[in-house]
Amino acid sequence: MTDDPVRLDVSDGAARIELNRPDKYNALNDALVARLSDALETVERDPDVRCVVLSSAGDAFCAGGDIDRMRRRRKREVTPPQMRREVIFQVRDTVEHLFSLEKPVIVEVEGFAMGAGANLALAGDLVFAATDATFGQSFSNVGMSVDFGGSFLLPQLVGLHKAKELVFSAEPISGAEAAEMGLINDAVPAAELDELVEEWVADLSTAPTEALVLAKQNLNDGAVVDFSTALRNESTTQGLLRATHDHREGVDAFFEDRDPEFEGE
Repeated sequence: MTDDPVRLDVSDGAARIELNRPDKYNALNDALVARLSDALETVERDPDVRCVVLSSAGDAFCAGGDIDRMRRRRKREVTPPQMRREVIFQVRDTVEHLFSLEKPVIVEVEGFAMGAGANLALAGDLVFAATDATFGQSFSNVGMSVDFGGSFLLPQLVGLHKAKELVFSAEPISGAEAAEMGLINDAVPAAELDELVEEWVADLSTAPTEALVLAKQNLNDGAVVDFSTALRNESTTQGLLRATHDHREGVDAFFEDRDPEFEGE
């Protein structure tokens, strides 16, 4: 559907999810969040999907929350309280689902990634941007506090004081600056971005998916658990993976001096 706020395409082991409100700079409204949630559910259930790419149509990755929706809320032209709570919960659940999705997630950022749009991008596992992309924690510009997981993600990525600087100042930074401070993985000229992402897609869509998923869970948990718990999680994970096809294939390939052919299970 051309008017679908989120497009989904699955091919060759990769799911490509595209935010598709280019005329609104892919701002987050109820319909887009609902469709993004549906897309994440679909790719998580699909055994043929080995990795996910989240990108956008048009000149911006995501401008953040829809300002028109904020204005209607200010004028009290909004839905009843129960429905508002349901929307808030869906927003919360959607970004949490992206962060914990049981598939590796690559995020490709061109143009603006502002406020909630920036933190939506940071919830991915690998984040690549054009050098001239723009990231901004712009919440205070509209009298709001950080959301979409930024209060957790930013300190983990750049440290507490730098996170506060980004949020308090609301000053935008370029993709190149974001990469330099460790906010994202890498930034390249826009003309090279697709190629970089596709190199990672090729790697991840033929990788031992179950091993990567469990490693992702342990790394995400490692930010909030103590050392002993992290060790126990690792031991549990290793025990589970010893029974997988991909572990056996990896060991066999090593002794047979060949490249492994992982099936993702």
